Amino acid sequence: GKVCVFTGTLEQMIRKDAMQIVANLGGQNADKKKKKTNYLIMGDHDFFRRDNEDLNKARELIKNGSRIKRLSESFFLSMLDDWARS
Repeated sequence: GKVCVFTGTLEQMIRKDAMQIVANLGGQNADKKKKKTNYLIMGDHDFFRRDNEDLNKARELIKNGSRIKRLSESFFLSMLDDWARS
């Protein structure tokens, strides 16, 4: 039931496939960051960029009470791998 937003350039997976994985696991995909967004999943190269518009919007939402967690693409894939092995 978590809401996920993918942003930036994904290099290890195709965005459409990543979104399908989220849906298959019972999550929801969104195109834009909103107050109800749970995870902002960013391409590895975009994760540390300070000029990332999506990250700045997420930070603004967090200041206003949102609980958005920011994940890199690699960390997201690692989470999926750990889940699949359990």
